[in-house]
Amino acid sequence: MHCAATLLAAYPERAPQPLFSDDPETSRPIAYLFVKMVQVDILSTLHLLIPNVNTTEYPSLSHRIAAALDIMTSFVGFLITAADDASGQQGLTPDRILKLHEDLLKTVGDVMEYLRDRWDDYLAGSRGIGSAQNSGRSIFEDPITPAAVRFVATWLRDDDGEALRAQAAGLIDLFAELYKMNLASTGRPELRLPILAALEGILQTSDGREAFHSSDILPRCLYSDLRVILTGQEKELGTGDYMRGSAIVQIFHILVEYDQSSRPHPGSIALLELIANSEVQPARAPASASDRFRLDFVTDALELAAALSKNALRDIPSTTQQKVQASLKTLALTVKENWIIMKDESMTTRLAELRFD
Repeated sequence: MHCAATLLAAYPERAPQPLFSDDPETSRPIAYLFVKMVQVDILSTLHLLIPNVNTTEYPSLSHRIAAALDIMTSFVGFLITAADDASGQQGLTPDRILKLHEDLLKTVGDVMEYLRDRWDDYLAGSRGIGSAQNSGRSIFEDPITPAAVRFVATWLRDDDGEALRAQAAGLIDLFAELYKMNLASTGRPELRLPILAALEGILQTSDGREAFHSSDILPRCLYSDLRVILTGQEKELGTGDYMRGSAIVQIFHILVEYDQSSRPHPGSIALLELIANSEVQPARAPASASDRFRLDFVTDALELAAALSKNALRDIPSTTQQKVQASLKTLALTVKENWIIMKDESMTTRLAELRFD
């Protein structure tokens, strides 16, 4: 199992196909049985983890289950990719997919329940009540935690089952804490993108939106992170930062979509001004991958600004309103010119359709 997880981590694009594919006609589908074995190991072990967290056997146990969860994350990603790739479906017969899907639903639900119990255990310890965290193997030091978050996030974003998404609302406080840790330190596993992916699914439910607004993840995490990406020097930012910026913008789009009131969303004006004051340097062809991700992000941010401006701008002084509108239009024009240089007609059209009034 550790070997498979290591291969998937080292070769994330090439390893899944041979590892998860079978000959549909074979009577011994090795890949299918391997995935089933991994699922069984996770489901049969989850309930043993917390009671054994203080034992000497726990480190090897936790590393094994973390590896199993990483394998399942890759497998879910493989299933998603295979749905649009005929070559990837050769070993995924309909009956096998159905059986694996049913087990995956249970696995995701049980993993979320484990995370919730582990989080509650941590909170109990922080309040002086005896808990597993006293051993030093708290939820934040356990290798299972990042592996479980990645697995849950991959499923929640792409599967539209409302029950699991509503259940995941109970993890938002944990997600917020993990996000803050990534903002404050580079010494922990990077989980911001997986958390944002999970939020995309969770916010599709009323329970998820209620839990989201009851937490501090919006002001303490998303606004703070987006501000850094929008105001940071381009030479200090990389592709991963721009991808994360676009993911944060998508969360704001979801919030705007589900907000039925005509009042501005909290923080809309500050966010509009932040976007309006962004700077984009002229592009040069041929563009690097980082250049494209940067322009993708700014384009996404401008689309969010256009959506927010419908309600937010009318509640600020007219002079400020005109200044913000002018800055947004100038930024949109610069970004549009960059896409023209890159000869990307679809992105050029996106910019041409934006209105900031």
